[in-house]
Amino acid sequence: MIKSKLRGFTLVELLVVMEILVVLIGLLLPQVGRVTEKANRGKCASNLKQMLIGFNTFMAEEGAYPKSSASNIGGSTGWKEAVEKYWGGKNEITMCPTAVKTHGVKSWTLMMNQNLAGRSFGGAQPGSTPLPANRTTKTILCGDGHYTGQGADDNRWTGIDCEKEPPDFEHAGGANFLFCDGHLQYLVKEKALQPYLWDPLRPLPASAQ
Repeated sequence: MIKSKLRGFTLVELLVVMEILVVLIGLLLPQVGRVTEKANRGKCASNLKQMLIGFNTFMAEEGAYPKSSASNIGGSTGWKEAVEKYWGGKNEITMCPTAVKTHGVKSWTLMMNQNLAGRSFGGAQPGSTPLPANRTTKTILCGDGHYTGQGADDNRWTGIDCEKEPPDFEHAGGANFLFCDGHLQYLVKEKALQPYLWDPLRPLPASAQ
């Protein structure tokens, strides 16, 4: 009877196999990260679209966007409280999953444009300047990303001021932004922080007309 000899791995062969595995893992991890981030970015886009329902319903009932202070229409203390009832109190839709993971802040990270607070397009509200009716397609309503301002509590009430407290750009150097006409855009930092996109009373540059 012939006995077969079982030959095990040598130390060198084992090290080679381990090195190959390390290389493969190193190649796969960035791909997994990109897939995860793409999913997070898509989630943010979906969240912003759901938030639009709240803003539009509030506008239809009150004639203006919610204010960012205790003097809000209806007596609520901030824009979120004013519109959250219209999306069924689903607070998770105000959170950017990438920002939550990066900063460890399970709080509101989708922010309203401060320049719209208590105002409307095409008509003057008491004590406010009317906004040009033709600027809805070029004015940001809200955007994603935890911003580096005075803290999570402050940005809940005041919204985003892009010049003083710009948002972080969590999604590969960019962020999702919902415009007042309802369309959504992914913008990198250089394009997103143009003042005319945040303040509809700013003149449009020739390139944007």
